[in-house]
This record gives sequence, structure tokens and C-alpha cells, in this order.
Amino acid sequence: MGKIFRNCVLVGILSLIMGACSTDSEFSLDTRYLNFGRVEAVDGDISRGFQVRLDDGTWLIVNNSQSYRGVDDGDRIQLIYTLLGDAGESEGYKRFFALLNYGQKLLSKEPVLQSYIDYDYEHRQDSIGNDPIRVNEAWFGGRYLNIEFSVPRKSNTNRVHFINLVADDVNSDNVLNVYLRHNGYEDVPEPGDTNFRYSPSFVSFDLMGLLKEGQGSLSIKLHWTDFAGNGWEETVEYTDSGDFVPYGKSSSTSDMKYTADDII
Repeated sequence: MGKIFRNCVLVGILSLIMGACSTDSEFSLDTRYLNFGRVEAVDGDISRGFQVRLDDGTWLIVNNSQSYRGVDDGDRIQLIYTLLGDAGESEGYKRFFALLNYGQKLLSKEPVLQSYIDYDYEHRQDSIGNDPIRVNEAWFGGRYLNIEFSVPRKSNTNRVHFINLVADDVNSDNVLNVYLRHNGYEDVPEPGDTNFRYSPSFVSFDLMGLLKEGQGSLSIKLHWTDFAGNGWEETVEYTDSGDFVPYGKSSSTSDMKYTADDII
């Protein structure tokens, strides 16, 4: 594949995609931005309000945070916001006062360690799943590996599928191998099936727990298995690699590299 890792928001989610960078002329109530971020409660208490840290490290001080009661500390969100003014810097990252126009909580999870699976291999290996899954896009952002994926499912069902990322802490050396795993709970096509379709979804995996003390970056190799075609007969393993740098310029082997500045 060789072209899935990139560094910012997914192009094409909405028609408006802009970076967090701004000039004085962009502090306007008529200008809105789309981005991904992480909710950070004020002093760890969500009832006191929250800030949002965007994937490029920028902090948004949300003036109307009290009106959003459906989020909690540490939640991964997609947000649309308006910049109200410059709030200086914090540890080298820009801070802005902002108005949150829209916020949607996104699925986020921590990776499962291979050593955890090995402890009860017979049961945990089966429950985490080995069903095919398609990676449409994947990129590092903030503290996350973001994956837009699709799973095959019956056309007449909305059964919930189980998605995880397994980090091989047993066999990996300089490069950490991670495996996108899927359990379709028998909602998976067999050869000759005609009533299946690919259904898209999105997940963010928090990679911070995989960094060792003092480690500022991590080389990642992502593995996944997908059907070779729509005949549901043959599967193929795909891989891609990149360097994860929390809230930094994560490098990749991709031919498609974007940063927030590139999107403006």
C-alpha cells in the first residue's frame, strides 16, 4: 500500500477543512474551522469547563464549554470552532480563545498488548477477532493513530463489530508492530454471498501508553488483513509504516503528506 499515513485531518470529511493556524484577520465570527482534538478538563474537573488540545498541539480555550455537557475529560472529538483571539503560548504551543460551534465525540481506544493476549491466549485471541478489515486512510494526529476503515457487513443488519489495535510488545524491536483486528461476530461474508457491503467507520488509538519513559518518538508498522476482492474468497495482508511523534510532525513513508499549514 505505502500511502496511508499522514499528519492532519482527513481530507473530504466535510467541505470545510482548515488548519489551526491563524492571523488577526481570521478572528471573525464568520470564519469556522474543522479539526480533531482531545478534551482536557480544567484542573481535572469537567464541571469547571474544558479546553481542547488540537492534533498539532494548539490549545483552544473554549469560552462556551459549560454548554457542552456530553463530553468528559480525555474524550476524542471532532469539532467546528471559531477563533476569538490570541491567548499566547504554553510550552511552545499556541493558545487561542475559541467558540465551539459543534462537537462530536469519536470512538477512541487504547491498544491491547500482545502480552495481555498471551496470558490467556485461547480465549483472548479468539475474542479479539481475525476477520478481514479494510483501511481507507490512517494518519498520526496529536497522541493518536487515526484510522478510517470499512468492514464487510450484511446489507440488512446494523450489528456492532469489535475493533482493536494489538501492539506486539513481545516480538517488536526497533519498530513496534501493531495489528488492526476485527471481530464481526459472524456478520462476515462467505464465498458466493451477494448481500454484503463495506460499511465505513472511524477510530482513534491513543499511543501515548506505548512510549517508554523519556522516549519522544516511536516507529510504527501497521498490519491489517482484507479480502483481496469482493468475491469474499481470498485475503491479503497489508502493511504500512511511519514515525509517531506526539503533537509533532510525524513522518511517514506516504506519498500523501499534509500538515495543517498545507490545508489552509
